[in-house]
Amino acid sequence: MSVHDLAFELARLLMSDVGAPKWPQRPPKLDFAVDDQITGQLEATINQDARFAELDVAIIDFSGSSPRVGMSSRPDNSSFIASMAKLGIIYAAFQLREDVRNVVRENIKQSSDGNGTFQQLTDADRLNKLKLDLQTFWKSNSNHLMRDEIDAATGKKTGKAVAERADIGRLEYIFTLNTLQDSPPDPNKIDFIGIEQCGLDKLDVIPSAAVQEVISRLDSFPHGKNSPENWRNVAELDFAARLWMGLAWSDNVAASTCVWDIGLPYIQALLLDSSLFDGSNGLYLVRNYIPSPPAGTRFGNTPTYFPPNTVGPVQRGTVRALTALMIAIERGELISDAASADMQRLLRPVRFATSGLANAGDTRVPNALGRGPADPVERHPTDALIKGGVNREEVKNRQTNRVTALSIACDWEYLKFGNQPRLQSMGIIILFSKIAHGIPDQLIADRSNTSDAPAAKAKANAARVKISRMLRQAEDDAESLLRDFAVAAGQTFNSLIGP
Repeated sequence: MSVHDLAFELARLLMSDVGAPKWPQRPPKLDFAVDDQITGQLEATINQDARFAELDVAIIDFSGSSPRVGMSSRPDNSSFIASMAKLGIIYAAFQLREDVRNVVRENIKQSSDGNGTFQQLTDADRLNKLKLDLQTFWKSNSNHLMRDEIDAATGKKTGKAVAERADIGRLEYIFTLNTLQDSPPDPNKIDFIGIEQCGLDKLDVIPSAAVQEVISRLDSFPHGKNSPENWRNVAELDFAARLWMGLAWSDNVAASTCVWDIGLPYIQALLLDSSLFDGSNGLYLVRNYIPSPPAGTRFGNTPTYFPPNTVGPVQRGTVRALTALMIAIERGELISDAASADMQRLLRPVRFATSGLANAGDTRVPNALGRGPADPVERHPTDALIKGGVNREEVKNRQTNRVTALSIACDWEYLKFGNQPRLQSMGIIILFSKIAHGIPDQLIADRSNTSDAPAAKAKANAARVKISRMLRQAEDDAESLLRDFAVAAGQTFNSLIGP
């Protein structure tokens, strides 16, 4: 444990005596100071173009001892953030890892011989004990997991706590637990299955052969394809690989398998207990990315347990919540130094090049709207790890006749990479609060017509093509807007983003 971690642990122990919440440990801090100078520069940039008023933006300068933050006028405006909400999944995965390790540490501490009691049990009993100990820990420390479970069908209490739900913590699919056989076990050896071959240590260093092999395998998947075969193939991957693919490849199937194994109620409780979501605004995942997987897999439906207080996007976020999360990860303050560093490894963008893996200094990166080895397009560095897209599902389900929102986040580690000094110490978050591309109701109705009549089929196909073009135009317009804003921001912030 580092000196940094020891200081936080001491503070946590002192705070526990006055009744402060004990879970999650070291959550992001939403009370960061807003810098007037950077905010003024940001406002000046936004005022250069009327289109920029659609953007909710945060600029973070990490060059000093404390981050300097500038935010636009709507820091608490909830937007549809699409795949950016996967940041909640990675936070929950690492918090669950910390919970498991802490439970094992406590077991060792409370044992009479200092060796713990897990090694005395069979493999099955070890797993059961670990889950029971976790439930006890959550019931004592989590404001939401300790609550009475309510049956969704009857609306009545089940007699159990939320922490005892069977859909929270499918540990056998997530962690290596071999150390529980040891006397004593080493909690730090409890880690995600396959984590050694996942993630990038630095952007300007070619990864090891083992990591390259995993990258190549993850590239080969038909990303996001909602078919039984693809789900089964994704399920064969180690948990760490699925988590990495869900983040760096923005793959919805991989992300959905992680949500299933971690447990959506756990993820929601964490975002609520950490104050990243206040019940209405902030970072939140209302439902899984693919809530109803195809039959024939080990995965099932993942209904929401803690519904938000307000109607809004199913993947929502605010500039303030995302800024707090970015600061915590960048400064090594989220959960622990080691956890923050591991999260950064999985969040660094995996770059493609026509000759294979990117060379040091290569700025060719994939846009998450069209990800894959067949998309080695030369792009501006601000396109790195773009998280977002058109809210196609709302259009498909006729819940709205508008493409409601787009969301974009530039990976801060990539913004620190390059030859420009300012580029090495800045982060940026951009959310689209609205976009003015409407999908006419009649066009949606035409596409939804299931008649077998040739004329109706032809009309439905034509509608599908037209809607697809409109959605692509919305994405193109969003990228154009981002690039224009990047140029303006780069001029304002001393080449923050580049020419």
